[in-house]
Amino acid sequence: MKSGIEPKNKGVLSSGDIEKIGNISLQDVVSNDLLCVTHIGEDQGTSKQCWIRFLKQEYHSDFSILKKFLSAPETYAQIVNKESFVEIIKAEKKVIQDKIYIYLIMKKAEGLSLGKWYKQSSSTIDEKKEIAKTICDAFRQLHNKKIMHGGLSMDSIHVAEKGKIQIIDYCTTYPHIFDKTSENRSIEKLRYTPPEFFTGMDMSNFSKSPDIYSLGVIIHELITGTPLFTQTTFSEIKHAICSPDLSHVDPNLLPALEQDPIQRYRSVDDLRDMIDKIDTGSANRRTDRLDSSKETELDIDPEEFIRKTIAYICKSAYFSSEQHEHLLLLLCEKFSSFDKASLNRKIHTIVKQMRMFDETFSKENLKRNIQISAKNSKISKRTVNRIINEAVNLGMKKTIAQTTANEEIHRSHLKVTFF
Repeated sequence: MKSGIEPKNKGVLSSGDIEKIGNISLQDVVSNDLLCVTHIGEDQGTSKQCWIRFLKQEYHSDFSILKKFLSAPETYAQIVNKESFVEIIKAEKKVIQDKIYIYLIMKKAEGLSLGKWYKQSSSTIDEKKEIAKTICDAFRQLHNKKIMHGGLSMDSIHVAEKGKIQIIDYCTTYPHIFDKTSENRSIEKLRYTPPEFFTGMDMSNFSKSPDIYSLGVIIHELITGTPLFTQTTFSEIKHAICSPDLSHVDPNLLPALEQDPIQRYRSVDDLRDMIDKIDTGSANRRTDRLDSSKETELDIDPEEFIRKTIAYICKSAYFSSEQHEHLLLLLCEKFSSFDKASLNRKIHTIVKQMRMFDETFSKENLKRNIQISAKNSKISKRTVNRIINEAVNLGMKKTIAQTTANEEIHRSHLKVTFF
């Protein structure tokens, strides 16, 4: 045919009704995700294989998606260290029998997906940490070019010989449509989704934070060998991500997994710098410490135990009432010679000493915090957001926190714009 596309079965979306593109025959489906269907293609002249990534027809009318998709070869050309990314050869748009086909022709990724690789390889922890750092290096390049991936999972990254990595879908993910189609996403990929994607946050503008969160989840799984989230339904995964239990996560990864994007590591370089500090045995030790009820009474001072346990399970500026209750029950089990009231007093004393106040954040607390910040230096948007988020986390309603902060900032004649 004139277009070089031969029909297969009429009426099927995407690539389902074509068998070849020019001299390239379509073979097995590699992936079928939210926006695209990817086939293995084989050049009938040279027998070389490639990937053909078709944009699903229901997204052909979305201008922002279409523009990004068709400009993918130019995006690839901007990248300096290209060996960490699958090459996008060209983007095409063709019409046959009044139906439009939009697709990318890409080189076939080398090696295995990261998820398959870490399960099958016999690599050491240090080698896995080097892979994690190489992945961060690749994302530094994307972020420097104002490119947000926004759809990371273990399938987004391939690992080949000698630890070479390739990012495969860096130009074909569109986080701004997540809230419209989230329940149709693969459960496997949902497990790496940032919490803000579930809350309707505007994702149309560039931000590093979603990628930093997803990388934190990926690095935890890569190094520990255990997925952070194992739930099997959309509602369960959403709840687990938005209300997580991170007590078994290494403290060096916790800043990447903050619920509030503003509080996360500012760049992948910050995350990369922490990789070597991750203690691969800490997760097991913390789980044993928190969950084992069969141990005899510990031969250590309970105050020392309290301090160490709080340091492990809470890195933020407060210690929640739920964590307090959990710790008190644990202490009663492990230090049976002490009465519950005395153990509870020890927790209160140590929490206050560590400046992790277990109290409801009042309007007076919020005003005082902002006034202190204003006196010390010019208050920044980041500082205001941090203070307000702390207030919300400790029990104050967000609308009250914002109103109180606005009033106090106005009273102090501070020129700050936020929200």
